[in-house]
Amino acid sequence: MKKKNLFSKRRFTNKTKEELINELTEVYRRIAELEVSEAKCQEALKKTNQKLHHYQKRLKLAQEKIIQDEKLAMLYKFGSFIIHDLKNLGTSFSLAVHAFQTSPQADFLKPHIDAIIAKIENIKQIAAKFSRLPDDLELRFKRCDISSLIKDVLSRFKLPHIRVTEHLPILPPVNCDDSLQMAFYNLIENSVEAMPAGGELLISADLTKGGKYIKICISDTGCGIPEKILNNLFKPFQTTKKKGLGIGLYQCKEIIEKHKGKISLKNKSKQGTECFVLLPVAKDNPD
Repeated sequence: MKKKNLFSKRRFTNKTKEELINELTEVYRRIAELEVSEAKCQEALKKTNQKLHHYQKRLKLAQEKIIQDEKLAMLYKFGSFIIHDLKNLGTSFSLAVHAFQTSPQADFLKPHIDAIIAKIENIKQIAAKFSRLPDDLELRFKRCDISSLIKDVLSRFKLPHIRVTEHLPILPPVNCDDSLQMAFYNLIENSVEAMPAGGELLISADLTKGGKYIKICISDTGCGIPEKILNNLFKPFQTTKKKGLGIGLYQCKEIIEKHKGKISLKNKSKQGTECFVLLPVAKDNPD
């Protein structure tokens, strides 16, 4: 016995076809909505992952800064204990040197006296480095001629093995604190130490085109800086020296930024390093 095909003679009315089309249309619409919703979810997930990565990076930087700050605090706390003794030692040496300079043997002792004076200067510089944390510096601004300031700092160095070229014209004044001298001393000292066998040191200062800033360049023909650490040298405890704490450039950056300036380093194409300092020209009233 044959089974009847219940649909063989079924005829779809126009209304039934329209309903079917509407249902299919609704199905496609919902599928499209789901696809859009899925795409939005994926985009939202992507943005969430990006934010998470960003916050993880910020957290890591914050943790590193906390560690650096703790190290610096310990370093300066320890340094504070020896500053007083260093200053007293420097004063004692200065008195002794003065006694030698007025003695009958002064001419004979002159080379030794000069060496002692240089060591006393080193002691003073070391004491100055630890005397104040850059973050705690309370700046007392006054108008100064940056060219004269740099010349004064440069005069503290004995450089028989280095050819020094200066381009330090009279320029508009800048607002500066005494700490700026320490910053330029450190920068020049770095260039000098990079040329133990001799070389060329160029120091220049010029007004920028807009006239709002003075650009100082300290250029040497030393050994240069490895590219892999060039961008990290302004962080605490980063150094290329075998003997060094790695806080000199960090201090320089903090001091210059407190003067609303900028500092950068780059290797020269042939040999040596260039350091650029940008300082704003003084306004009518120092900040």
